Amino acid sequence: MGKKSRTKGKAFERRIARALRERWPDALVRRSSQAECAYNADVFIEGGPALLSSLWLELHDARKPIVAKKLAQAERDVVNQATARTYAMTSCVPIVVWHKLGERSIQVTMRSWSFAWLAYGESHPSSMFVVTLDFRSFVRLLEGAIARES
Repeated sequence: MGKKSRTKGKAFERRIARALRERWPDALVRRSSQAECAYNADVFIEGGPALLSSLWLELHDARKPIVAKKLAQAERDVVNQATARTYAMTSCVPIVVWHKLGERSIQVTMRSWSFAWLAYGESHPSSMFVVTLDFRSFVRLLEGAIARES
């Protein structure tokens, strides 16, 4: 990966971290070190509402986003993280936040079981359809899930 690509990726990670930090200022929102590979998501959240720390956010900013590949990577990383730290696999919810260069909108893609868990508080792990929504809708989805937890 070239320097230009790494710089672009860092900028996108900072943008998403800033948006989440602005919405939940009591949470610690950070970019992970690239050396941490599959041990931390690209952007992770500690503190604040408990639900936020269960999100495994894989970020992707590209001319031709390969969202399915990134979702598979996030799912694989969740399993690796669970194995490495002996957590239950369900302790993290794999989600891809992505942007296609030249477009204004940021999209969020996840499995239908993740969406159902965030939207309704219940899901069936075998629900593997893919759901995509814009970033603002995703933040509203998180707000609703957090409100239900309270």
